[in-house]
Amino acid sequence: MKNYKGGYSKYQKDLLPFIIEYVTPILNERSKGKIAYRSQGDFSDKITSGFLEISKTFDSLQLSKQFIKIAPPKSKKITKDEYIEYHVQHYLQEVYILKERLVKYAKHIMRIYKNILNKEGVESTIKSLITLVEKSLKNIIDVRGEHVHDTRYIDKTIQDLKLFSLSSQHDEKFIKIEKISYTTAKNKWKAKLKTFNQDIEQLLDIYFGTLHLIVFKDGKVLTPNKY
Repeated sequence: MKNYKGGYSKYQKDLLPFIIEYVTPILNERSKGKIAYRSQGDFSDKITSGFLEISKTFDSLQLSKQFIKIAPPKSKKITKDEYIEYHVQHYLQEVYILKERLVKYAKHIMRIYKNILNKEGVESTIKSLITLVEKSLKNIIDVRGEHVHDTRYIDKTIQDLKLFSLSSQHDEKFIKIEKISYTTAKNKWKAKLKTFNQDIEQLLDIYFGTLHLIVFKDGKVLTPNKY
């Protein structure tokens, strides 16, 4: 079995010179006061933007863990239960978005490189990679529930916190158990998101380690003559 450890970082490192080359003409035009934007839909755009979308989503997942880890703002407009629930909901939604972006990017790579490399080999590799992505993220995505558009996911610790948070606003005797419930929910989801992110990072290493073998040659992006 191949060792893909660091595959995500390696892909990012080797892609960076290509990104700089891609955006330099835009910078030059704007420095002259001219209006210039990146070309959407071409080879350079698909290779760079697709990666940046995935990277941005993974950063968002890591940020969600940090938000749950720290104390909520001291504001009467945001209760502790609302704070945790919001970040858990946001996290689960971002995992779904990550899955969609990983599948989309892999399919772009397949369409581009199957015509300049071994077609059957590239298609087989990408299809296996997509299967791995969907299988690896399934358990996290399923946490959202089958009827995510009808009901919002709330687990028992957050339900308890919501119950005691509301009660404490009307009766001070519930303040202590509200604090305990907050700590319970916070510790549970802090641990869950840490594990989830570690698993996702391992997936990204395999994903980008695999794509690196297709996209790069001698450390440089393999650019097709026509696209």
